[in-house]
Amino acid sequence: MENLRGNVALTTVLVFSALFVFTAIVLIFQALDFANSTTSYTNQIYAQNTAFTCLEEAYYKISRNNPAYANTTTESFSVVIDAERECSATVAKTSGNNRVINVESQYRSSSYNTQKTIADITATEWVIN
Repeated sequence: MENLRGNVALTTVLVFSALFVFTAIVLIFQALDFANSTTSYTNQIYAQNTAFTCLEEAYYKISRNNPAYANTTTESFSVVIDAERECSATVAKTSGNNRVINVESQYRSSSYNTQKTIADITATEWVIN
């Protein structure tokens, strides 16, 4: 009878040890997945902020050269913030005093693209869509 108690205790320890190892492996994989999604989200935010930098630079160029900037040809420029953050913008005239700004930015594996339209660059306050 004493041998039977030892077998039950050993079996119980082995079963609980296996469950503990399985639970630990599942938690490790969940932590890795969470870390990857957090990194991806952070990279996307950096790419978006870099695009806003290019957008602000385009607004500045248009306001300083008003209304001649991109009047006859499409103007393009790039902004390099650091080795991993770079964006490019294109300013094009659609009709009259309207301008369309296309911005592309990248940070590590993430990219962000946006397009804004200025209805009339000669207006005191711009309407940007």
